[in-house]
Amino acid sequence: MNRLLLIAVLIASRARLFPQPAPTGIPLAPQSQSAPAPPCTTDRPGEPSSSPASSYVDEPLQELKKQVPGLRTLRFETAQDQVAPILDKTGDVLADLYRRIPNLVAREEARRTLPPGAPSSVPLARRGGNLDATQDNSSVTRYHSEAYVYRIVPGHGPAGTEILNEFRTDAHDHPVDDSGRDPDSPRNIGFATSWLFFFPANRQESRFRYLGQQKIGKHDTFVIAFAQNPGHDRLSTVLESGSGQCSAPSQGIAWIDQSTYRILRMQTDLLSPVPSINLTELRAVLDYSEVRIPERDLLLWLPDMVKNSWQAAGASGEELHLYTHYRLFGSTVRVVPDAEVPAQSPSNPPPKS
Repeated sequence: MNRLLLIAVLIASRARLFPQPAPTGIPLAPQSQSAPAPPCTTDRPGEPSSSPASSYVDEPLQELKKQVPGLRTLRFETAQDQVAPILDKTGDVLADLYRRIPNLVAREEARRTLPPGAPSSVPLARRGGNLDATQDNSSVTRYHSEAYVYRIVPGHGPAGTEILNEFRTDAHDHPVDDSGRDPDSPRNIGFATSWLFFFPANRQESRFRYLGQQKIGKHDTFVIAFAQNPGHDRLSTVLESGSGQCSAPSQGIAWIDQSTYRILRMQTDLLSPVPSINLTELRAVLDYSEVRIPERDLLLWLPDMVKNSWQAAGASGEELHLYTHYRLFGSTVRVVPDAEVPAQSPSNPPPKS
């Protein structure tokens, strides 16, 4: 079976995420390809065409809560007159954030859960026991864990558009190959700009629905669902498999702080499965927090933890990304070897810088 490389663009994740070209003046996620990926084939050859899947914008509330467990404490509201004001204020906040993001570097720890018996060329972390080869470790959760330097670099796309490039490097600032050639490399990248679906110039690509209010930690939030309109491919998720690349529309949920109109959390999913590559699910849940850059007297809003999951060809996988120590590029960078990194559980990530 070909290894499916998830490039999420969701604006943001290259499941891997790669953004598509856009007219001058519309910012996008990192532009990593010279030509747009063709739309993914939604049906297997020889099978009748399937009807479009119902989106988060259309689903009845109870069905939506089944699909998005994070909505279980939602206070549902049917009125839709708040959608436009919330989107306008959130768009203003995002436009300001986009203009202020400088050349940044962060520490990224990427962990991928491994199935029993899965090989890995590097040391493995573990939870719930040890990895003694003489014991039955079938109940032990194992994951490949590695630290990287994560770069966010403002730049310009082929058409002169302003973009934010995102990529990984090693301790010597050499780019890390995130393609399918390295089975141990993370499969997802591009999370810092996942909120671009809500950027003012990009809103025409999606439909939006106001769901209500919900408490996230200490924050009161507005909850907005969105679904990308098929045929608008500038922000499509790009999927890479052994047969090449293709793009697919996305949908998701955003939790927006009621006082600051910052996006506190986002969940993104494919709008529908992609049978042609046996992909039934691709999900990213992103948590954002305030990041201080003292050299520029900047307060930014960037991801600190991202959880990815996918199901393809009867197999499933998970990936966790933890981001700490954001700073201007040019500061001293040191990637701590895995052996020096204390074990952390996904529910108790390292403290923010």
